[in-house]
Amino acid sequence: MTGRWPVVLLALSVGACGAGQLADLQPVQPLEAAPLSADQITMVQNVVKFSLQDPKSAQFGTIKGGKGQDGKVVVCGLVNVKNNFGGFTGVSFTGEINSGAFQVAAMGDITDVQPAIQQVCGKHGLAV
Repeated sequence: MTGRWPVVLLALSVGACGAGQLADLQPVQPLEAAPLSADQITMVQNVVKFSLQDPKSAQFGTIKGGKGQDGKVVVCGLVNVKNNFGGFTGVSFTGEINSGAFQVAAMGDITDVQPAIQQVCGKHGLAV
């Protein structure tokens, strides 16, 4: 697909997750590095697992955090999960920690969604 379709698909995906931060057309700024604590990583992993079809199969890779001027912590990460065929596939996710809770903004392995998530994370300085 070319043109606006990847952006439209990402916007639809983000809308379906209940958060529109990624769909905003404002420029994305690099964030201040904010290493996540062990408790924060566990919280992120638990929320992401809850969103998966087979939570027990989750194998987490890199998870990074960055702090915005508003104090919210943006999180970007990778997780390998079992698909419907029994094989593993890589999934990118992003979200934010605000008021002590993590909310997934976007997650996907679809050809159009995953690169968009990685691009936004990269612009935040959180490439995974």
